[in-house]
Amino acid sequence: MLVLARPLVVLPWIWFSIIAIGFDRQFGSRRWQVVGIVYLAAMALASASVVSAAFSEIPVPDIDLLGLALAALLIGWVCHSIGLIVSPRRITRT
Repeated sequence: MLVLARPLVVLPWIWFSIIAIGFDRQFGSRRWQVVGIVYLAAMALASASVVSAAFSEIPVPDIDLLGLALAALLIGWVCHSIGLIVSPRRITRT
């Protein structure tokens, strides 16, 4: 049962992703929408990896899915960093 509770850890990331997708409407930029979608994809892969462990003979998360989730998460962090650098400049201009 504990294995099925682990995907609940990603709920704050999913919540942030949904908020980030809506945040781009304030600036007219798609940057935050990309950040949110990339984070959602990463959390979906991570959750699928952990859930697949619950239904396998060996209770170990799928390394391939975790690797893809980590790569997507790193891409999301890069996009997030760019957004944090560029967005304040846009805010001061408006």
